[in-house]
This record gives sequence, structure tokens and C-alpha cells, in this order.
Amino acid sequence: MKNINVGLILDIIKGQGPISRAEIARVSGISPPTVSHLVNRLAQEGVVEEIGFGTSIGGRRGSRLGFIASSDGHDGHPGGAEAWTGLALRPKPYGSGLVAVYAEELTREAVFEALRRRRVYAVTGARIQLGFWVAGHFMGEETHMKAGVRPEIRISVEGIFPLELIEVVRDGHVIGRWGWGEKRAEILHVDETPPPGLHFYYLRVRQGDGEMAWSSPVWVVVS
Repeated sequence: MKNINVGLILDIIKGQGPISRAEIARVSGISPPTVSHLVNRLAQEGVVEEIGFGTSIGGRRGSRLGFIASSDGHDGHPGGAEAWTGLALRPKPYGSGLVAVYAEELTREAVFEALRRRRVYAVTGARIQLGFWVAGHFMGEETHMKAGVRPEIRISVEGIFPLELIEVVRDGHVIGRWGWGEKRAEILHVDETPPPGLHFYYLRVRQGDGEMAWSSPVWVVVS
């Protein structure tokens, strides 16, 4: 039963993007204490990452959850781990996941500061380069915007294989989708219809070989 619940929680996070524990409990029907226990376990294993705090209507302040993709294969090959299948050691179809970090310098302190500021994104193993801005704010940031303003979304991607699909997701729904056939993409897109309230935007990219990347969100409060 525990494995079934873990699978259901991961499916919800994958389908809806960053989401609070309370919302996972509501959508899944799993009790809040069980959700909290399983999310804690997933966070300890590096499968999910708590990347901020949401708005609470009472009780403790809610957390926003999103993915990093750091590998934990213990074989000394980050992004290229192999898996045991029966009695044979066989390559996985994709490399182990990686977290990409936008640090100001290559030091331990700078890397952890970037992690705290959510200036990170996830890849399935391929070293895809990703940049994502909403209303001039970089992935991981939060901003406020007046109602009626249409935020400009800027996308910058460079793959190691031709890109197949580029998507912008707002609140779990795709609001921009482009088929592609080259390794590089620079796109400007305008969200014409952001309603009042709190929203999260993120970028999802797939290469032609199936490797993928997801940006950390940008949170926008429209009021």
C-alpha cells in the first residue's frame, strides 16, 4: 500500500507541478499525516525538493514542492548510472537525473545559495541548458503584477540533441507549445489571460531522443 501511495503522490506532482502537501492530500484522498511522511521520505531520497512556501489559510505555513533530479546511484557516475536487471548490469535508457544550478561562482557557498534561491532546474541526464523568465523574473523568483498586465515569457534552450517539444505550463496547464527541430531555441511568448490570484509558471522541454528538462517555477501574484 505504501508503494501505491508513493506512486500516486509522484503522479500528482508530475501532473500538476509544484503543489503543497495539503493539496496533494486533497487530490489523492490520502491522509495529510501519511502524505507528509511520504513526502519527507521522497525529499530525503532526493526525488522531490521543497522549493518555497505557499499561502496558508490557517495552521502551519504550506510548502511548495517541485522536482530536482539529482542522482543517488552510489556508483560514482552522476548522470550516467546503470541499473541491475536480474543478474545483469545494463545501462538505463536515460542517464540518472541531474540538478543544474545557476551559481554566481563555483564554490560550495555559491551553490548552496543558488539552491536556497531556487535558481535550479532538473534534467533527465542530458546536459540541456535552460533559461526561463516571466515578467523579467528568473526561475525561482516571485513577483507581483497588476491585473490586466500581460506578462512576457522568455525562453532560452540549448540541447545536445535537436529539441522536439517546448512547453510553458501555468498552474498545471500548458499555455504555450512549440514543436522544434533544432538544438537551440529563443522564444518570446505573452500570456494573454492571467486571472487574479497566485500562479506558477515553469518550462518543460523534450529532446528528440526523449531526454527532458524542467525549470523551477516563477511565481506571480496578480492583483
